[in-house]
Amino acid sequence: MPGQEADQVREHALFETSADKTGAHLGRLFDTDPRPDSPRALRAAGWTVTSSPVAEFTARYGRGPDPGVDDPIRRTRFVFGEKVC
Repeated sequence: MPGQEADQVREHALFETSADKTGAHLGRLFDTDPRPDSPRALRAAGWTVTSSPVAEFTARYGRGPDPGVDDPIRRTRFVFGEKVC
């Protein structure tokens, strides 16, 4: 279902490592309910919306997930909105 992570993402080794370091398993912090379609809601409210995969956006600044590593975070997309007047 859109807006929900697959079990393979929630149980990714990256999250296990974070649990060892922080005591919090990040994959278990995800909400199991579907997420709203934010781009559609913003467009309906008169916003111009674009999006970018997190890896592409953060690479512009020399940061972000290594594209050669199986990192579940790189599947994330940032959504940008600009209010059209």
